[in-house]
Amino acid sequence: MRRWPQMGVRRKLLLMMQVTSGVAVLLACAVFMAYIWFNVRKVLARDLIVLADVIANNSTAALTFDDAAAGRETLQALRARPHILRADLYDRNGQLFASFVGPDGDPLASPPPPPPDGEQFGKDRLKVTRPVALQNRRIGTIYIESSLEPVREQLRVYGVAAIFVILMAISASLVLSSILQRTVSEPVLALMRTAQQIAQSGDYSLRAVSPSKDEIGQLTRIFNQMLDGIQQTEEKLQREIVERRRAEEEVRRHRDHLEELVRERTGALQLANDRLKQASEALTRSNAELEQFAYAASHDLREPLRTIINFVQLLQERLKSKLDATDERYMGFITDATKRMDTLIQDLLQYARLETRAQPFQPVNCNTVLQLVKENLRTTIEETRAEITHDHPLPIVRGDITQLTQLFQNLIGNGIKFRRPEEPPRLHIGATKQNEEWIFSVHDNGIGIDPQYFQRIFVIFERLHPQDKYPGTGIGLAICRKIVERHGGRIWVESEPGKGSTFFFTLPVSSAFSQSAG
Repeated sequence: MRRWPQMGVRRKLLLMMQVTSGVAVLLACAVFMAYIWFNVRKVLARDLIVLADVIANNSTAALTFDDAAAGRETLQALRARPHILRADLYDRNGQLFASFVGPDGDPLASPPPPPPDGEQFGKDRLKVTRPVALQNRRIGTIYIESSLEPVREQLRVYGVAAIFVILMAISASLVLSSILQRTVSEPVLALMRTAQQIAQSGDYSLRAVSPSKDEIGQLTRIFNQMLDGIQQTEEKLQREIVERRRAEEEVRRHRDHLEELVRERTGALQLANDRLKQASEALTRSNAELEQFAYAASHDLREPLRTIINFVQLLQERLKSKLDATDERYMGFITDATKRMDTLIQDLLQYARLETRAQPFQPVNCNTVLQLVKENLRTTIEETRAEITHDHPLPIVRGDITQLTQLFQNLIGNGIKFRRPEEPPRLHIGATKQNEEWIFSVHDNGIGIDPQYFQRIFVIFERLHPQDKYPGTGIGLAICRKIVERHGGRIWVESEPGKGSTFFFTLPVSSAFSQSAG
């Protein structure tokens, strides 16, 4: 802090921006790591409980017929889980029936007495105790110990990711701070340079230039007013002495002033060009980073999901004769959840690529777009016996045909999905020209929307209905809003519960393509 008064304005601004952004990033990463710690522990406990219930269910026969060998064989299935330290199966009297010791477990340790049912986190392990029941009658107890190494491994991975994020955020903050601080420091430095130039040359005709109207701009104007007063006083004192040289001095002063203005304008133009070049380079880097993220997300995030689905299917095929209804349902839960996660990742990528993979605007025939949407939704339309009509003809607009197709398909698909069960869906697409924009409408006879949710439905991941009733990720209308806003329009909804919904959106009218198309 002792060096703070000696620092320049530019370095002070840069340091304040860097400290503020650094503290914010560190706090965010700390909160994120705490959330990951508790969440991973929770997931590990849930998985171990499910595993214990599966082992308990598979051990009922061994306990019923007092077949210890079968009990040990059932526990041997835990060899596929290297983080399992030990597992003990007890009979209804609490006597040890069968044991399993994992590769990292202590084979010399004595089996503990069966603890109470539930899960318990220790310093380096998780303990789970579950009942073994047959026809709602307890016939034994299963006890499993698991190492917390998977939790630590995930924390190490997320820790490395957090460090990378911090470094990237600090780098980006440094670049942005270097650019933004100039808006404050440059006018001050320009005023200082002008004052130094006047002090060295004694030329009071020079003026500081500041285009801003803030306090710095006022200071510059006051400084120039002071220079005006000094110049007038100087001229009055020197008028009699320099009378014979006034004409020559006047010409020189105007020439110098003009040259200074030319230099200032040239410098300002060069500075503007430099800023434009930096902004273009930053935009190019940002797009490249977004593309890299999209590729990494598509491959690295979805690959584990496909692996989970494949192994679940292999387990179902290999254990088909050994799985009961509960096991099949658990397998189904895993498969459905994995598929939903895969769909969510695809939707997120699609949302992120609305900007990075956007196409230049060109004339788009909305009739062609509607036919393409009907072709994409043909199976759904046939299965639900949906009826889709539209105004004839729909207009030609200027936009991104891929995004406009997605816009119509999301709105029409929602109209079909949120239908009333007693009648097939009926939709109508209309378009009306009003002033300098087209107002499109997509009306359906579905279940309708409560007015209190009109704004909420356009927020990403917002859902009004449970997943088992109306599947989806809650990102479709958020994509619609982003597409409409990119095209310079707006989107809203009018609806009442049980009376259908009408979604409206606007697109600007292009003077060259404002006519309708047949």
